[in-house]
Amino acid sequence: ILILKDNRLGDHEAQLFSEGLRQNSSLQVLDLSYNSIGDIGAIALGAGVGGNDGLKELNLARNCIRPKGVAGLLNGMKDNGVLTTLNLEASGVGDAGQAVASFLVKNSAIQTLNLRRTRLSDASLVPIARALEQNYSVQTLDISDNPFSNPGALALFKSLLQSNSMTRLIMRNVKLTKEARPKIDELLAEKPDLSIVEISDADEMIAEKEIKNGMGVAAAAAAMAAAALEAAEAQRLAEMPILPAVEVKLQKEPSIVITAEGEGDAGLAAREE
Repeated sequence: ILILKDNRLGDHEAQLFSEGLRQNSSLQVLDLSYNSIGDIGAIALGAGVGGNDGLKELNLARNCIRPKGVAGLLNGMKDNGVLTTLNLEASGVGDAGQAVASFLVKNSAIQTLNLRRTRLSDASLVPIARALEQNYSVQTLDISDNPFSNPGALALFKSLLQSNSMTRLIMRNVKLTKEARPKIDELLAEKPDLSIVEISDADEMIAEKEIKNGMGVAAAAAAMAAAALEAAEAQRLAEMPILPAVEVKLQKEPSIVITAEGEGDAGLAAREE
């Protein structure tokens, strides 16, 4: 494992890594995120990964890679049969989705692909969706924080009906209209093994805080169930007939209050490596 996150690495260093990858088969994880690698470095890395038979995870998130660099990177590694995780978060895919689509059609090893904040439009997501119909390896796809809308999303949902490998679709902070909701429900009904993550980073952080503070899903459910029982009992008592000759005194048991302390909204950034 080699982690060189936020080390001011640029195209020159990326070219050196490319040469090293051609000769090294023991390195399995390479993290070059939060650096200054541009198109030239990305194209060089693609060639290096293409000639490597050991690397399984490559993280290039938050560099300076634009559509030309993304296309060169993916073209160079399309025949790699070992790499299973690729993180391109905040790279410039934009409308150049055909490069991603071509990679997905030809590559049969990639399992986790992070395209978060890559400016995916409807024009780029549609060919990616079609390519997924021909891909049998991708299990997790992250397309969060992108500007695509209903046309791209609906094309993706349709393609996922034909996919037998996808188990997790992450699409946080995506602006879809209410017309897309029935399609999501239909997809989940047809694919019970597929999970679609739509909860925002802030909401997920709050949920994790609750779990850490002892609330958790089970405790929250128990609290809700207790509240429901108490409400039902109050309703039952309210509906009891009044008997004039009998004085009925009811002593209400003290209710149980479960309090979960949490902080305010916060962003959550996950690394798939």
